[in-house]
Amino acid sequence: MASRTIIGSSVMLWVLTRLGIRGRQRGNIHCRGPHPLERGVEAFVDSIQTALSRGESLSLVGFGRFSVLARAARKGRNPRTGQDIMIPARRTAKFNAGKGLREAVKSLSHG
Repeated sequence: MASRTIIGSSVMLWVLTRLGIRGRQRGNIHCRGPHPLERGVEAFVDSIQTALSRGESLSLVGFGRFSVLARAARKGRNPRTGQDIMIPARRTAKFNAGKGLREAVKSLSHG
């Protein structure tokens, strides 16, 4: 199965279709200024970023959990020179897929 990247406008059309909003009810998603659905998606992403920046986690039942992972400092190797280097400690975002998402992906056919 070929992998593809879905862009924001495609996601918005998919959500509007799932909500049963068609034709003129949709408005013009390609108009100047953000579409109301786009503002909603931006607010959702912003809420995830805000929670993670505070060190909090955010769970969406059946979908997954966004959290912050603390990585310890460790030794590494520069692949170009072969020289040993120290990789500093850092915090990074982590996503764990929930049961519903895992099952949906697992059920995809391997056509």
